[in-house]
Amino acid sequence: MYDQQCYPIIELYDYLNICDDISEVSGYFTKLDKISDLLLSVKGSDAMLFETEENPADDPVLYPYHFSTQVLAWKTFKILNILNAKYKFSQKDYALIATGIKKDIFEFMITKHNGRRLFCYTTDLKGNFELYHDANDLPLGLAPLWDFIDAEDEVFQNTVEWAFSSKNRGYYDGNFGGLGSDHAKGHWPLGDSQLQAIALSMIKNEQSKGKILWKNTLDMLESTVQKDGLFSESVYPDSGEVYTRYWFAWPGAAISWLYLLNDIRG
Repeated sequence: MYDQQCYPIIELYDYLNICDDISEVSGYFTKLDKISDLLLSVKGSDAMLFETEENPADDPVLYPYHFSTQVLAWKTFKILNILNAKYKFSQKDYALIATGIKKDIFEFMITKHNGRRLFCYTTDLKGNFELYHDANDLPLGLAPLWDFIDAEDEVFQNTVEWAFSSKNRGYYDGNFGGLGSDHAKGHWPLGDSQLQAIALSMIKNEQSKGKILWKNTLDMLESTVQKDGLFSESVYPDSGEVYTRYWFAWPGAAISWLYLLNDIRG
């Protein structure tokens, strides 16, 4: 899967920002250019966008160009550019690649729904679009924090409003409802981490509604967290009880990181 190549590069960058010690990770630099070759091998012929057969939930996609995969690719090549400027492991122009990805996302991955412009979920680059959003598609929530788009951008706002509503088949109404996934039914705490990220981007821009969204999201998370502090894959939207997989690593990692990020921001 595409994200399995991208997220480790972002993690490497975060590690170096924290400790600035390459002794434990220097061997990875010889592999980064080969990884970028692998990523570029699935680039489409008509755009700087990347084909995938699965979304981050490991489910088949309707069309090969998947939105959050492209945002993740953009972030990855931005980081490769920063790392390459410091450690000199490639002749590629990673900045140019990242610029091309962002341009083509806005050219090919915006559609209209009920007269409003929003990002599609998947497309074939030929005018066909799928509308959906999944709890596993974390790059949408992170897009403003990553400076891919402003949280107040109309297209982003329209996408989020649609995604976190019953219009999206991945959203579950109920007292403990929220964003879920086709992969396993129910409300996923991982979906709440996307709301955390959106709230933080608003707080960063000193928007008071960000603090309200942050508190409301934490209230939901506190109502679904287990006694040991871990989160399940999904919960029943009516009761908040565990629906699938009592322990699921990704939501705990994402939620904890966002807690820490908010603490750093003060």
